[in-house]
Amino acid sequence: MGWKNLLIFSAFLLCVSCNSFYQHPEGGFRPKKPKFSVNKNNFSFNTKIDTLAIYANIDTLKYGQNASVYFYKFFNNGNCFLKSFDAKKHITKTELKPGFIGHYQSNNNGIEIEIYNVNVRTQSGNYETQKGIIKGDSLILENQFIDGKQDIFIKQTLDFLPVSSNW
Repeated sequence: MGWKNLLIFSAFLLCVSCNSFYQHPEGGFRPKKPKFSVNKNNFSFNTKIDTLAIYANIDTLKYGQNASVYFYKFFNNGNCFLKSFDAKKHITKTELKPGFIGHYQSNNNGIEIEIYNVNVRTQSGNYETQKGIIKGDSLILENQFIDGKQDIFIKQTLDFLPVSSNW
């Protein structure tokens, strides 16, 4: 009977080690070997991006009784993340932990964002890029799924000091 347990444990270990990502203790999924195409080494900070705020999508996503709002959080070192919060509540510091991490690059009024997205069901991760413009206190990004549609994210100030980024 010991060999069956060893076989089951080996199969489990093989499945876990094949993943290209891991779940970080502070929240979100991270790639084991990051391969972002947005080059963080050539990053130069754009003062049009407010790193003390979040940029929340104007559209609310509804799942049955639940409604959530997606938002981007940007840092002055080129890091960013995408996450959601309950649309019925005000965002708290607890919800500001990284969800899907990424990098961004901006110059003048343009912005390019690359997020590492994980599909837990298929156990796979991929890099998704969005491009858009900075217009006042808003980001207008190309929709990833519908050609010609735009996603609008509006700046929202926070009542607390945001967390730092470490990826």
